[in-house]
Amino acid sequence: MISQYLELPDFAFISEERKFKSYELGFSIQFYEEDLYDFAGIQTVLLGVKESRAASMKNLGCDLTPDEVRKHLFRLHGGEKFPKILDLGNIIDCETVSETYEALEKVLSYIYEQGVTVLIIGGSQDLTYSQYIAFENIKPKLNVAVVDERIDLVINQETLTSDGYLQHLMTCQNPQLYHLSLFGYQTFFVHPNILNHFNSMSYDSFKLGDLRYDIIHYNHVFRMADMVSMDISVVKQSDAPGRSMQSPNGFLADEFCLISRLAGMSDHVQSIGFYEVNPQMDIRHQTTQLTAQAMWYFLDGYSYRTAEHPSIEDEQDNYLIFVVDLPEFESKPFQFWQSKETGNWWIEIPDPKSELGSFFPCSRADYEACAKGEMSSWVFNLIAKVI
Repeated sequence: MISQYLELPDFAFISEERKFKSYELGFSIQFYEEDLYDFAGIQTVLLGVKESRAASMKNLGCDLTPDEVRKHLFRLHGGEKFPKILDLGNIIDCETVSETYEALEKVLSYIYEQGVTVLIIGGSQDLTYSQYIAFENIKPKLNVAVVDERIDLVINQETLTSDGYLQHLMTCQNPQLYHLSLFGYQTFFVHPNILNHFNSMSYDSFKLGDLRYDIIHYNHVFRMADMVSMDISVVKQSDAPGRSMQSPNGFLADEFCLISRLAGMSDHVQSIGFYEVNPQMDIRHQTTQLTAQAMWYFLDGYSYRTAEHPSIEDEQDNYLIFVVDLPEFESKPFQFWQSKETGNWWIEIPDPKSELGSFFPCSRADYEACAKGEMSSWVFNLIAKVI
């Protein structure tokens, strides 16, 4: 059982020795019982990982985060439709980083098999690899969204670190990385060669300047994702000071929460990790509070999941269909589907090997570009995967 890899959080520290009120999350959150992991009725799970030995940029100390975040999360008020939450506690302290990865993978694999969504409180971002590899034998192909100011990619680096873990995701065979989206990078932190290598693999990158004040229109990035990795460095220093070498530029605190909410609303996202928060460098608990609030928004978004998809035949009357014929493609015309209920968009790409098309989330802007005879990079990369 997974109990051998887990330990309970410090309840006295989290509660500050005060009882939780009936309207606070800490009052309703369940905790695991020894060797009893009946997830019946449980929709979301909390899991802490106190690991920072592979942290880069002098961010040792982010291993102290899980219980610090719980202290603030558990005092927040739950929404009426909030999912039921089970707190599995923290991964036990291991002698080596590799043992931590192995323990985390075993626990996450068990959670994924139950069809439950997990919120991971890191720890350093190299834990994203364990978050990913735990899908082995569960999903053969994975779509990943990374919210970060940098592209943590070091070509041919064998050692797994928080600033080079993407290389290990991109070369993994089981599960295979089907699509990767980098959300919020800042150009002056990314070497052009790394960006070109990233884009050459038909992955998508969205820089901070293109996203500001328009994040809601990029919800398709998260509707595509099976898992999300959030680095607190993507938030500007004044809003989130609790990280080594934090930048003065980045998303605002409320934008970070909106991103987390969009991830929560996605029917596909089964895990989200919050990484690199360092309580030792925080000011008045500002960053740990922001992380707790972002987790709250993920849970709030989860309560609005609709499980809609245009491939469901019985529900296809709930969509508007827009047909676009691109002359450079000799296959069938492309069809764009818009939900009458949520306004979400999908593109149906003709598959030359099948009579059925392949559906992918997209945006209204993607449709409008194709209608003008142009093609967005998002649609171009999707076509490259099918045709």
